[in-house]
Amino acid sequence: MLFNSLAFLIFLVVALFLHWIVFSKTAKWQNLFLLAASFGFYSFWDWRFLFLLLFSISFVFLIGIRIDKTESEKARRVWMIFGVFTSIGILFFFKYYNFFLSSFLDFAESFGLKLEVRLWKIILPIAISFYTFHGISYLLDIYHKKIKSTSSWLNYALFVSYFPLLVAGPIERATHLLPQLKDKRRLKASDVSEGISLILWGFFKKVAVADSLGSVVNLVFENTGNYSSVGLVLAAVMFAVQIYADFSGYTDIARGVSRLFGIELLLNFNFPFFSRSITEFWSRWHISLSSFLNDYVFLPLALFFRNRGKWGIYFSIFLTFLISGFWHGAGWNYVFWGVLHGLFYLPYFLGKGKKLKSIYGNKIKGGSWIGNLLSRLSVFGLVVCAMIFFRSETIQAGFTYFGNIFFNSKWLALNEFIKTGTHAVILIKGILASLIVLSMEYLLFRSNSRVENLLNSKLKILGVLLLLFVLGSFENSIEFIYFQF
Repeated sequence: MLFNSLAFLIFLVVALFLHWIVFSKTAKWQNLFLLAASFGFYSFWDWRFLFLLLFSISFVFLIGIRIDKTESEKARRVWMIFGVFTSIGILFFFKYYNFFLSSFLDFAESFGLKLEVRLWKIILPIAISFYTFHGISYLLDIYHKKIKSTSSWLNYALFVSYFPLLVAGPIERATHLLPQLKDKRRLKASDVSEGISLILWGFFKKVAVADSLGSVVNLVFENTGNYSSVGLVLAAVMFAVQIYADFSGYTDIARGVSRLFGIELLLNFNFPFFSRSITEFWSRWHISLSSFLNDYVFLPLALFFRNRGKWGIYFSIFLTFLISGFWHGAGWNYVFWGVLHGLFYLPYFLGKGKKLKSIYGNKIKGGSWIGNLLSRLSVFGLVVCAMIFFRSETIQAGFTYFGNIFFNSKWLALNEFIKTGTHAVILIKGILASLIVLSMEYLLFRSNSRVENLLNSKLKILGVLLLLFVLGSFENSIEFIYFQF
């Protein structure tokens, strides 16, 4: 059930009516209904994987209680490791088993060894990466005594499977979401206006920007040899804007829908394309994943390699991005995308002994407007280069794309994008909508404001609706990119 579908609109209206009218007496009734609605939402994709979700929820819930009630530090560590590695093992089997096996078979065949091993037909359960990370963060927070385990299976199950965030995040923290589930929620006018504003803004990003650009980007990446160097560069830039509009649009919709139920989700994007360093970029892009990796991967690794000086810190950063690449998908192109972002940090360590306490701190402050502009353009250029591998089907296709940029008989042929009137109209829509989004976000960035604060009046909501229907069409809307992860 896609957010950008009529089925979801009907589901949402019915769910809101039942939540606030029929099941509004107590927090328990509200949570029971939301859990049932979330399970129904998940079952819409494939009801068979609901059993895996239920197992994951129940397993982590029980392990969390066991860690909390165990006094021996050694025993607590054993339970924590058991819970975390079991969760990772389930994720590995469904998402990476065939990938690593096929890679091993290809490697063996390169040495003349042809092994007769069959790959299994494994269907990737939707949202498994997200709800696995929810469970892991919960167990680690209990182990480090940041929170106490909840005694309510209902509340924990809702924390993991809450339908606005279940499929593609943001990756919530128990410290943030569980307290909101304890007390009865009351409908507030501010939640309604800000929720609707976020939903409309998210739809505009998705339908008018991401889907319009996506149709052109797909043509280029599927036929890279037919386009000029400039055309390939433009397509790469358009993909960077597309994936931002697609994923941040999904997050805006998820946060807006959640506000309608009286629950606030974590901010996941904070104007990343205006970053002046790669460090700052990762403090603004996919914040829930970045902070998860920072807290549960980078910091433990940095502590482990603390005796290695600045190169121990850099190695920890590199491994963190390598894991980030693997998390995004079972493909060497994603791994290489992570490797590139790890390499982008190398200048920090080749400089005058600079150290980073956290890979998400140390932002550049001040500077001339020319310096700031060049810094932002440089960071954006690095992000776009890495995104080419993220979008390519294989790592080889990514290198081919780069090769066609630099070794191309056609350097400039802009008419290749407008061979048909349909493509021209879609491209113009996408570019115009992109300029609107980036311009508005730049104004918000400069004023240190939020989208919901800008779009909370009826007049502005109607303006966004008008833009939505003028520049976008639900008929051509496609699935959100991050649903595959």
